[in-house]
Amino acid sequence: MNHKLKIKSILEKLNLGRYVMKNQPKADAAIVKDIDKDSPYVKGRMAWDELYGSTATQLENSHRLLACLCAVILGLGLICWHVASQSKIQPYIVQVTSNGQVITGMQAQSFSSSDIPQSAIEGVLYKFMLYSRGVTGDPDVDQDDIYAAQALTTGDAFTTLSNYYQQNNPLILGKNQKVTIQVQYEIPRTANTYEIAWQETTTTLSDQPVSQKNFIGEITYKIGDVKDIKYNPLGIYITNITWTQQI
Repeated sequence: MNHKLKIKSILEKLNLGRYVMKNQPKADAAIVKDIDKDSPYVKGRMAWDELYGSTATQLENSHRLLACLCAVILGLGLICWHVASQSKIQPYIVQVTSNGQVITGMQAQSFSSSDIPQSAIEGVLYKFMLYSRGVTGDPDVDQDDIYAAQALTTGDAFTTLSNYYQQNNPLILGKNQKVTIQVQYEIPRTANTYEIAWQETTTTLSDQPVSQKNFIGEITYKIGDVKDIKYNPLGIYITNITWTQQI
C-alpha cells in the first residue's frame, strides 16, 4: 500500500513539472540577443574582427593591386617587344646604269611581289654579278659582298656559288689582286631567265693591269618571301646559274 502511495506522489510531481514548463513564458528576443552579445565567444569574435579583419581586407586589396600591376607590366613588355622587333630599315628599289650610277629609286613597300618592275629585277641581277665575281682587295667589303651574293641565291644556284668560292675565294684573291666587273648587257630569254654578258678586269692592288676576260651566263630567278631585308629586301632569288668564259 505504501508503494502505491509513493508511486502516485511521484507521478503527481512529474505532472506538476510538465505543467510549469509548458506554461513558462518564452524569453524575449531582445533579452536573448543581449545575452548573445555578452557571450565570450561573440566578444572574442568581435575583438578578432576589429584587430585582424581590416588587416586581412588590406592584404586582399594589396594582392589585387599587385596582380593588376603585374598585368600592366606584362602588357607594356609585350608592346616594347613588338616595337623592338619591327625593322627600322626602309628598303628601296633602285635602277642603275652599267657604270653603277643610280637613275631612279623608290621605297620597296610600294610594290608587291607580283608587280616588281623588270628594271628592279635587272638591277638585282646586275648587283649579283658585282657581288659574286668582283674582288675589291678590302677584306671587309669582300666579306660583305659574299654575304650579299649568298642572300640572293637558293637551291642549285647557292651550290654553284659555293663551289665557285671554294676555288676563287675573294678573301684570298684580294690579298694580291682586284677584279672589276663590267656588265655589258642583260637580255631576257624566258619569263624568269636572263642572259648576261660581262667583262672581268684583273689588276694588282696598285691598279696595274693583269688580264681582261669576257664571260657569258644565264641566270634563272624567282620571287619569294623576304628572309633577309638587308641583302635581299625584294625577295628575288636566283635559282640557277651557268657561266662560261668567252674565247
